[in-house]
Amino acid sequence: MSRSRKKLPIAGSTTAQSEKADKQRSSRSNRRTNKAILQKAKYQFLEDLDHLVMELPKETASIWSFSKDGKRYYHYNDIADMERLLRK
Repeated sequence: MSRSRKKLPIAGSTTAQSEKADKQRSSRSNRRTNKAILQKAKYQFLEDLDHLVMELPKETASIWSFSKDGKRYYHYNDIADMERLLRK
């Protein structure tokens, strides 16, 4: 992997390295909400389960509260900058 390079000079515009913790928190919240919905529906009639609406991941957590702000193109002035920015 010593020669692997990015194809495009795009990177996240933030100080956070990853959104992994945010995504884990979001998934846990979504599972907890859906589990509560199922627990409520468990004691009702079985016909009502056909009309049961589960929460989507984007409905339980806001992606706007995640650490990263988005991505942007990096522009470089010389070859040394280009090699440094495209390194994985």
